[in-house]
Parts: sequence; structure tokens; C-alpha cells
Amino acid sequence: MYCETAHGTSSFYTGGIALHMSPVDSDQAGTAQWDPSSMPLVDDIPLLSPDSPNGRISAPDDLLSFPSASFKLDSSPSASDLSVQDPHSASALTEVHDLPCNEPPAKVKARRSQNRQAQRRFRERKQQQETSLLTRLQELQSKNDELSLLITSLKQANCVLESDKARVYQEVELLRKWRRKLFGLMSKLVQEDEMANDQLTTISRSCSNTCWRRGNEYLRLMVTMQTLLSLFDDLQLASGGG
Repeated sequence: MYCETAHGTSSFYTGGIALHMSPVDSDQAGTAQWDPSSMPLVDDIPLLSPDSPNGRISAPDDLLSFPSASFKLDSSPSASDLSVQDPHSASALTEVHDLPCNEPPAKVKARRSQNRQAQRRFRERKQQQETSLLTRLQELQSKNDELSLLITSLKQANCVLESDKARVYQEVELLRKWRRKLFGLMSKLVQEDEMANDQLTTISRSCSNTCWRRGNEYLRLMVTMQTLLSLFDDLQLASGGG
């Protein structure tokens, strides 16, 4: 494939390789001009690119010829650079002996002893922590048991107090009933006080000793009722009402 380029040069593209021709002198026709810096590098190895000029040929009739001597791979690694180091050489043996795994036996033994001591101390600390935690757990468990017993006893005492409260409430209700009855009786006695005094006076004048004794008992009963009434009034004032 032929295409015209600038500066009077001709360019051919053959199989991914672009060849440029330019009018050169006869002394430059035998060698190809190639600039390795214009080629892309992959791991320091130059690669041919279809977009970059890769070589020049001198004769127009020899367009497809690609002499191997016309290219100089200056950036390619030489055979001396690719030489493999002999592992049995003196320098290789020196490097192997300088590795940490080939330390003196005494140093290795000391390091192992230090590692064992560190591991033993770690195990001892771990065991001490486990022991202290178990001891603390047992103490907390015993305290929990004590608190559980205390809660049980408090619940029992609360049940006793609840039963006492119910009993006292019943007694208070009973006393209130008796109080209402006594208030009713005392109010009736107060209303009939004058009539009772007249009756006692009449009885004392016209009855026998037996009737007189009965009259006195009745009078004492009225006094007792009045005393109880005053007592309940005092209790009501002391309790703040009700």
C-alpha cells in the first residue's frame, strides 16, 4: 500500500510495519536509520508500533525487503546482562551464610529460650487472669445468693404485713361500726337524760332497796356511755378525723 507524505517521502504499510522512503545518497543506501527512542517500551524492551517510523530503505524497487542488518537494537539487553548467577559461587555462598536463618546456634538457642520464656509468662498471666475472674465470679455468685435469700425473706415479711394490714382493716371497720352504734345510744340517752333523772327521783322515793340498786346501775351505765363517747371523740381528734 503506497501513500504520499510530506517532504517528498513515500510511506508503505506492510504487515503492521510502516516503511518510509526518502531520497538519500548512494553512500547512505546500504544502512537503515532507526531511532529506538521513538518506539514504546514494555519492561525496557522496545516494541514496534504501526504508528511510528521503524526503518528506511534506499531503493524503491526493494520495498518489501527487510534486511536484518539494517536495524540496531541498542536498547535490548546484552547476553552478559542476562547471565545467571551460579549458586555454587563464593559470593552466593556468602549471601546464603549471611541470612538470619543461618545464625550461630548459641544465638538461635537464646532466641528460642526467650520465646519459650515469653510464652510461659503469657500463659501464667492468662492463668492468673482466669483464676481472678473465677474468684470474682464466685464472690458475685455468693452475693447474688445472699440477695436472693434476702429478697425471699422480705417477700415473706411483706406477706405477713399484708395479712396484718387486712386484719387491722377489719378490726378498724368493726370498731367503726361499734362507734356508730355507741353514738346512736349515747344520743338517745342524752335525749332521755331529763326523763331518766325524773324517773330515778320517783323510784328513789317510792320503791324498795332493790329498785334503788337498779336505778343506780342504770345511772352508772349512763355515765359509762358518756365516758366512752368522750373517749371516742378524743381518739377522733388525735387521728385527724374519720
